[in-house]
Amino acid sequence: MRGSELKPIAIEAGGAALLMLMLGFGPALVISALPGIILIAGASKAPRPRDLIVRGAGFLLLAAAVLAFGGTSWLWRAGLFTAFWTAGVYWLAWYLKSHGNDALEKNALGAIAIGALVGALYFYPDRGATFTVVTELLVVGALISIAYAISSYVYSKLHDEIPLGSEGIAKSTPRKDSYAGELERAIKDFVERGDKAALLVEILDNRPLNYPKWVVVDVVRKIVEHEDDLGGALTPTWLRVKYARLARERRKRLVSEVLHSLRMKGGGGVERP
Repeated sequence: MRGSELKPIAIEAGGAALLMLMLGFGPALVISALPGIILIAGASKAPRPRDLIVRGAGFLLLAAAVLAFGGTSWLWRAGLFTAFWTAGVYWLAWYLKSHGNDALEKNALGAIAIGALVGALYFYPDRGATFTVVTELLVVGALISIAYAISSYVYSKLHDEIPLGSEGIAKSTPRKDSYAGELERAIKDFVERGDKAALLVEILDNRPLNYPKWVVVDVVRKIVEHEDDLGGALTPTWLRVKYARLARERRKRLVSEVLHSLRMKGGGGVERP
């Protein structure tokens, strides 16, 4: 693994360790939890869908470290329960993903939140004090949400890879006129942002003169019907980043296939009659 790939993991793990210290965990506990924290952060670089197993293993090691140091407060017990629950959520998500079902991984944050709520309500010492426990949970949840929002923003910036661009696609065409330049920009817009409009206009407006539009439309139909799967609001940030990366790779392959088909028909910016 290159240094550029290790840096985001190190920063994320360091941020998690600092957060634990701020929440009142002792330095010895934080040090013992580092293997789990590193696994949790390193899941972003693991291949799919084994990254779910790695993430779950990280939470299991984190829970084991917390358990080894012991604790008596209801918050400690609820947190420990949530860590074990989270490990189970990711492992179950891996099992389902391996069998073609990605519903749980896309809604993992919701499943984890349910576990945290169940743990807090179960371990709270006075179960009759509903208002009190709900208020405390809202405060803790707000703090966690703020920390998660900040970490998500930092994470997305750290893992923002070099754009895939259109290298090897548009530049493979021999034409050097204005159309080739417009085509390359349209390809880049599609690959990087998923913008189909400019690419379709460029291809259709510059089709071979002896080809009717419906012939070219049939070739580019894959682009028209292409839809990206980027997860949802309950999808963990590290997974959304992976979804975006995979979506860019799929778009690059797709436009390469389409332009290859057009070149075979004498179009797509190559030797227009």
